[in-house]
Amino acid sequence: MPDGNSIINLGDLAKPATVLIEKVSNAVGIIYEPRRITNKAAAEAEAEKIKAIANIELSEIEQRGLERLVHQEGRKQDNIENITAKAARALPPEAKTEELEEDWVAHFFDKCDKVSDETMQSLWSSLLAGEATKPGTYSKRTVDFVASMDKKDADLFTKFCQFTWMIGGPSPLVFNSDDEVYTKEGINFSALKHLARISHRV
Repeated sequence: MPDGNSIINLGDLAKPATVLIEKVSNAVGIIYEPRRITNKAAAEAEAEKIKAIANIELSEIEQRGLERLVHQEGRKQDNIENITAKAARALPPEAKTEELEEDWVAHFFDKCDKVSDETMQSLWSSLLAGEATKPGTYSKRTVDFVASMDKKDADLFTKFCQFTWMIGGPSPLVFNSDDEVYTKEGINFSALKHLARISHRV
């Protein structure tokens, strides 16, 4: 698809990554490759075409509404492609991407397609890569939990995830919250209590 606007080039990625991109495309819409044109510019160009075609029929406020819609969808597409690209590059060769459920993917991007902060995108890409590596690792409830977090909570959760181990599923390895190995990363009893509290919001 040479005329696409994506940041993702399938030719540079291994098979698990290309399967992931296909799964995302099937679930939420096409992710093109290989040449990038900024979505902002593309959205503005599309808005101009809309105005030219509908100039007679639409009022000024209706035209602005269409421009806003195109701009919003362009940002969402950019976010989806950024998160997918980061996740794809993080996949190990043994990832079982073909088992990834498209319903899960659709739910996932319904919760994060508005996320443009780079730190938050990194968290979401890690979640997607983890599920694509071993489907069934993260439930939709976990996705909802991550969606409920602000950036500060996300930073704390990311640090907490350093102390988890995959034994069937993710298992926390915090044995003594007063130990320096945890506290120097901001993980203490108060932080654990806060994470437990926000996890019950979902």
